[in-house]
Amino acid sequence: MMNIRHLPLAFAGALLLLTMTGGVYAFQCPTGSVSASYTAPDNLRVTASIPGAQCNTPWVEVAVQGYNFIRTFDCGTNAGCTVTTDYDTSCFTPGNHSVTATFGCYYMSGSCVIGDRNSTATSFTVTDRTPTVNASVEQTSPTSIRIHMPYVFPNTNGSRGLKLEHFLPNGAGDAFFWTDSAPTPSGEWTHDFNITCWLPGVHRFVFTGTACDTYSHSTETSFTVPDETPSISASVVVTGPNAVRVDMPFSFPATAPGHADHSLRVAHFNPDGSGDGVFSSS
Repeated sequence: MMNIRHLPLAFAGALLLLTMTGGVYAFQCPTGSVSASYTAPDNLRVTASIPGAQCNTPWVEVAVQGYNFIRTFDCGTNAGCTVTTDYDTSCFTPGNHSVTATFGCYYMSGSCVIGDRNSTATSFTVTDRTPTVNASVEQTSPTSIRIHMPYVFPNTNGSRGLKLEHFLPNGAGDAFFWTDSAPTPSGEWTHDFNITCWLPGVHRFVFTGTACDTYSHSTETSFTVPDETPSISASVVVTGPNAVRVDMPFSFPATAPGHADHSLRVAHFNPDGSGDGVFSSS
Protein backbone atom coordinates (compact mmCIF):
# COMPACT_ATOMS: atom_id res chain seq x y z
CA MET A 1 0.00 0.00 0.00
CA MET A 2 1.38 3.43 -1.10
CA ASN A 3 2.41 5.77 1.64
CA ILE A 4 0.18 8.87 1.32
CA ARG A 5 3.02 11.09 2.46
CA HIS A 6 5.07 10.04 -0.62
CA LEU A 7 2.29 10.73 -3.19
CA PRO A 8 3.47 14.22 -4.27
CA LEU A 9 7.00 12.92 -4.73
CA ALA A 10 5.75 9.98 -6.81
CA PHE A 11 3.68 12.35 -9.02
CA ALA A 12 6.68 14.59 -9.59
CA GLY A 13 8.76 11.58 -10.60
CA ALA A 14 6.15 10.47 -13.11
CA LEU A 15 6.04 13.98 -14.59
CA LEU A 16 9.81 14.03 -14.89
CA LEU A 17 9.70 10.64 -16.65
CA LEU A 18 7.14 11.91 -19.17
CA THR A 19 9.25 14.94 -19.84
CA MET A 20 12.40 12.91 -20.43
CA THR A 21 10.64 10.51 -22.80
CA GLY A 22 9.12 13.31 -24.88
CA GLY A 23 5.51 12.92 -23.86
CA VAL A 24 5.04 16.59 -23.09
CA TYR A 25 8.43 17.87 -24.25
CA ALA A 26 8.42 20.86 -26.63
CA PHE A 27 11.47 22.49 -28.20
CA GLN A 28 11.17 26.21 -28.82
CA CYS A 29 13.07 27.30 -31.91
CA PRO A 30 15.50 30.14 -31.21
CA THR A 31 14.33 33.58 -32.27
CA GLY A 32 16.29 35.26 -35.00
CA SER A 33 16.22 38.93 -35.89
CA VAL A 34 14.55 40.97 -38.63
CA SER A 35 15.03 44.52 -39.85
CA ALA A 36 13.16 46.61 -42.42
CA SER A 37 14.91 49.34 -44.41
CA TYR A 38 12.42 51.51 -46.31
CA THR A 39 13.67 53.79 -49.08
CA ALA A 40 10.91 56.18 -50.12
CA PRO A 41 8.94 56.03 -52.23
CA ASP A 42 8.87 52.43 -53.36
CA ASN A 43 11.53 50.09 -51.99
CA LEU A 44 11.55 47.97 -48.86
CA ARG A 45 14.48 45.72 -47.97
CA VAL A 46 13.92 43.09 -45.29
CA THR A 47 16.89 41.36 -43.68
CA ALA A 48 16.39 38.29 -41.48
CA SER A 49 19.09 36.45 -39.50
CA ILE A 50 18.19 32.77 -39.04
CA PRO A 51 19.74 30.92 -36.06
CA GLY A 52 21.33 27.53 -36.60
CA ALA A 53 19.48 24.31 -35.89
CA GLN A 54 20.44 21.00 -34.24
CA CYS A 55 19.72 19.12 -37.44
CA ASN A 56 18.41 19.75 -40.94
CA THR A 57 18.08 23.32 -42.28
CA PRO A 58 16.32 26.15 -40.41
CA TRP A 59 14.03 28.57 -42.23
CA VAL A 60 12.17 31.86 -41.94
CA GLU A 61 8.78 33.01 -43.21
CA VAL A 62 8.59 36.75 -43.91
CA ALA A 63 5.17 38.45 -43.93
CA VAL A 64 4.86 42.13 -44.90
CA GLN A 65 1.58 43.91 -44.16
CA GLY A 66 0.19 45.07 -47.49
CA TYR A 67 1.88 42.29 -49.48
CA ASN A 68 -0.41 39.34 -50.18
CA PHE A 69 2.14 36.52 -50.09
CA ILE A 70 4.49 35.08 -47.47
CA ARG A 71 8.06 34.54 -48.59
CA THR A 72 9.97 31.55 -47.21
CA PHE A 73 13.75 31.19 -47.11
CA ASP A 74 16.01 28.45 -45.74
CA CYS A 75 19.73 28.31 -45.10
CA GLY A 76 20.61 25.17 -47.04
CA THR A 77 22.52 23.80 -44.03
CA ASN A 78 21.87 23.74 -40.30
CA ALA A 79 24.50 26.43 -39.64
CA GLY A 80 22.14 29.40 -39.84
CA CYS A 81 22.36 32.32 -42.24
CA THR A 82 21.18 35.82 -43.11
CA VAL A 83 18.75 36.42 -45.98
CA THR A 84 17.70 39.66 -47.70
CA THR A 85 14.62 40.28 -49.82
CA ASP A 86 13.24 43.39 -51.55
CA TYR A 87 9.62 44.54 -52.00
CA ASP A 88 8.11 47.09 -54.38
CA THR A 89 5.98 49.33 -52.16
CA SER A 90 4.85 51.74 -54.91
CA CYS A 91 1.16 51.31 -54.20
CA PHE A 92 1.24 50.39 -50.53
CA THR A 93 -1.23 52.27 -48.35
CA PRO A 94 0.44 55.25 -46.64
CA GLY A 95 1.09 54.69 -42.95
CA ASN A 96 2.68 52.11 -40.67
CA HIS A 97 3.18 48.51 -41.88
CA SER A 98 4.38 45.54 -39.86
CA VAL A 99 7.03 43.04 -40.95
CA THR A 100 6.84 39.68 -39.19
CA ALA A 101 9.55 37.01 -39.34
CA THR A 102 8.60 33.51 -38.16
CA PHE A 103 11.55 31.20 -37.57
CA GLY A 104 11.35 27.42 -37.88
CA CYS A 105 13.85 24.76 -36.96
CA TYR A 106 14.51 21.06 -36.33
CA TYR A 107 15.89 19.44 -33.18
CA MET A 108 17.05 15.98 -32.17
CA SER A 109 14.69 13.85 -30.09
CA GLY A 110 15.63 10.36 -31.11
CA SER A 111 15.24 11.64 -34.66
CA CYS A 112 15.21 15.06 -36.35
CA VAL A 113 11.81 16.63 -35.67
CA ILE A 114 10.27 20.08 -36.12
CA GLY A 115 10.34 22.45 -33.16
CA ASP A 116 7.85 25.11 -32.16
CA ARG A 117 8.28 28.18 -34.32
CA ASN A 118 9.12 31.60 -32.93
CA SER A 119 8.27 35.06 -34.29
CA THR A 120 9.58 38.58 -34.06
CA ALA A 121 8.42 41.76 -35.80
CA THR A 122 9.42 45.23 -36.87
CA SER A 123 7.70 47.94 -38.92
CA PHE A 124 8.17 50.67 -41.49
CA THR A 125 6.14 53.71 -42.56
CA VAL A 126 5.05 54.35 -46.14
CA THR A 127 5.05 57.99 -47.18
CA ASP A 128 2.13 59.87 -48.75
CA ARG A 129 1.08 58.61 -52.18
CA THR A 130 -0.79 61.77 -53.25
CA PRO A 131 0.65 63.30 -56.45
CA THR A 132 1.48 67.00 -56.81
CA VAL A 133 -0.30 68.69 -59.72
CA ASN A 134 -0.60 72.24 -61.08
CA ALA A 135 -2.35 73.87 -64.03
CA SER A 136 -2.10 77.10 -66.02
CA VAL A 137 -3.49 78.51 -69.28
CA GLU A 138 -1.49 79.89 -72.19
CA GLN A 139 -3.29 81.72 -75.02
CA THR A 140 -1.44 80.58 -78.12
CA SER A 141 -3.51 82.55 -80.65
CA PRO A 142 -6.65 84.73 -80.66
CA THR A 143 -8.72 81.58 -81.08
CA SER A 144 -6.76 78.90 -79.19
CA ILE A 145 -5.47 78.16 -75.70
CA ARG A 146 -3.20 75.51 -74.20
CA ILE A 147 -3.57 74.01 -70.73
CA HIS A 148 -0.21 73.25 -69.08
CA MET A 149 -0.41 70.56 -66.40
CA PRO A 150 2.88 69.71 -64.64
CA TYR A 151 2.77 66.75 -62.24
CA VAL A 152 4.95 64.79 -59.80
CA PHE A 153 3.94 61.27 -58.73
CA PRO A 154 5.57 59.63 -55.69
CA ASN A 155 5.21 56.13 -57.15
CA THR A 156 7.74 55.03 -59.76
CA ASN A 157 5.65 51.93 -60.48
CA GLY A 158 1.89 51.39 -60.52
CA SER A 159 -0.71 53.48 -62.30
CA ARG A 160 -0.39 57.25 -62.71
CA GLY A 161 -3.67 58.60 -64.07
CA LEU A 162 -4.27 62.07 -65.55
CA LYS A 163 -7.70 63.65 -66.08
CA LEU A 164 -8.81 67.05 -67.40
CA GLU A 165 -12.37 68.40 -67.14
CA HIS A 166 -13.89 71.56 -68.63
CA PHE A 167 -16.69 73.54 -67.01
CA LEU A 168 -18.78 76.22 -68.72
CA PRO A 169 -19.26 79.75 -67.37
CA ASN A 170 -22.58 78.71 -65.77
CA GLY A 171 -20.70 76.05 -63.75
CA ALA A 172 -22.04 73.06 -65.67
CA GLY A 173 -19.72 70.48 -67.16
CA ASP A 174 -19.74 70.20 -70.93
CA ALA A 175 -19.93 66.37 -70.76
CA PHE A 176 -16.38 66.02 -72.10
CA PHE A 177 -13.24 65.01 -70.26
CA TRP A 178 -9.79 63.86 -71.31
CA THR A 179 -7.62 61.15 -69.71
CA ASP A 180 -4.10 59.87 -70.10
CA SER A 181 -1.39 57.99 -68.18
CA ALA A 182 1.79 59.69 -67.04
CA PRO A 183 4.69 57.84 -68.73
CA THR A 184 7.16 59.03 -66.08
CA PRO A 185 6.80 59.97 -62.40
CA SER A 186 7.26 63.66 -63.24
CA GLY A 187 6.54 65.68 -66.34
CA GLU A 188 3.99 67.93 -67.99
CA TRP A 189 0.77 67.10 -69.81
CA THR A 190 -0.71 69.65 -72.24
CA HIS A 191 -4.02 69.97 -74.02
CA ASP A 192 -5.04 72.47 -76.71
CA PHE A 193 -8.48 73.98 -77.23
CA ASN A 194 -9.97 75.95 -80.11
CA ILE A 195 -12.08 78.57 -78.35
CA THR A 196 -13.86 79.81 -81.48
CA CYS A 197 -17.50 80.57 -80.64
CA TRP A 198 -17.09 79.61 -76.97
CA LEU A 199 -19.55 81.17 -74.57
CA PRO A 200 -18.31 84.44 -73.09
CA GLY A 201 -17.32 84.22 -69.44
CA VAL A 202 -15.01 82.25 -67.15
CA HIS A 203 -14.25 78.70 -68.26
CA ARG A 204 -12.81 76.43 -65.55
CA PHE A 205 -10.41 73.56 -66.14
CA VAL A 206 -9.92 70.94 -63.40
CA PHE A 207 -6.82 68.75 -63.58
CA THR A 208 -6.63 65.58 -61.44
CA GLY A 209 -3.72 63.22 -60.90
CA THR A 210 -4.41 59.79 -59.38
CA ALA A 211 -1.73 57.41 -58.12
CA CYS A 212 -2.38 53.66 -57.91
CA ASP A 213 -6.04 54.23 -58.91
CA THR A 214 -6.63 55.49 -55.36
CA TYR A 215 -4.74 58.58 -54.22
CA SER A 216 -5.92 61.74 -56.01
CA HIS A 217 -5.13 65.43 -56.02
CA SER A 218 -6.96 68.07 -58.08
CA THR A 219 -6.17 71.63 -59.04
CA GLU A 220 -7.83 74.09 -61.37
CA THR A 221 -7.21 77.05 -63.61
CA SER A 222 -9.47 79.25 -65.72
CA PHE A 223 -9.70 81.32 -68.87
CA THR A 224 -12.08 84.19 -69.53
CA VAL A 225 -13.56 84.29 -73.01
CA PRO A 226 -14.36 87.92 -73.88
CA ASP A 227 -17.71 89.09 -75.14
CA GLU A 228 -17.67 88.55 -78.89
CA THR A 229 -20.67 90.73 -79.70
CA PRO A 230 -19.66 92.81 -82.75
CA SER A 231 -20.06 96.59 -82.80
CA ILE A 232 -22.08 98.21 -85.60
CA SER A 233 -23.73 101.53 -86.40
CA ALA A 234 -25.92 102.79 -89.23
CA SER A 235 -26.50 106.12 -90.90
CA VAL A 236 -28.69 107.09 -93.87
CA VAL A 237 -27.19 109.11 -96.69
CA VAL A 238 -29.55 110.68 -99.24
CA THR A 239 -28.07 110.03 -102.63
CA GLY A 240 -30.89 111.38 -104.83
CA PRO A 241 -34.51 112.56 -105.00
CA ASN A 242 -35.77 109.05 -104.37
CA ALA A 243 -32.64 107.27 -103.23
CA VAL A 244 -30.82 106.69 -99.98
CA ARG A 245 -27.84 104.69 -98.90
CA VAL A 246 -27.36 103.11 -95.50
CA ASP A 247 -23.77 103.21 -94.29
CA MET A 248 -23.03 100.51 -91.66
CA PRO A 249 -19.52 100.50 -90.21
CA PHE A 250 -18.91 97.34 -88.12
CA SER A 251 -16.19 95.63 -86.10
CA PHE A 252 -15.83 92.02 -84.94
CA PRO A 253 -13.65 91.33 -81.86
CA ALA A 254 -10.17 89.83 -82.09
CA THR A 255 -11.33 86.25 -81.60
CA ALA A 256 -13.91 86.52 -84.34
CA PRO A 257 -11.66 86.01 -87.43
CA GLY A 258 -11.68 82.28 -86.81
CA HIS A 259 -15.46 82.05 -86.80
CA ALA A 260 -17.09 80.08 -89.56
CA ASP A 261 -19.91 82.62 -90.10
CA HIS A 262 -19.85 86.42 -89.95
CA SER A 263 -23.07 87.93 -91.16
CA LEU A 264 -24.55 91.39 -91.66
CA ARG A 265 -28.22 92.17 -92.28
CA VAL A 266 -30.22 95.32 -92.89
CA ALA A 267 -34.03 95.42 -92.78
CA HIS A 268 -36.50 98.15 -93.69
CA PHE A 269 -39.43 99.15 -91.46
CA ASN A 270 -42.42 101.36 -92.38
CA PRO A 271 -43.29 104.53 -90.48
CA ASP A 272 -45.89 102.61 -88.48
CA GLY A 273 -43.16 100.20 -87.29
CA SER A 274 -44.20 97.29 -89.42
CA GLY A 275 -41.67 95.53 -91.57
CA ASP A 276 -42.17 95.41 -95.28
CA GLY A 277 -40.34 92.12 -95.73
CA VAL A 278 -37.46 93.74 -97.52
CA PHE A 279 -34.00 93.03 -96.16
CA SER A 280 -30.51 92.52 -97.35
CA SER A 281 -27.78 90.33 -95.84
CA SER A 282 -24.20 89.38 -96.49
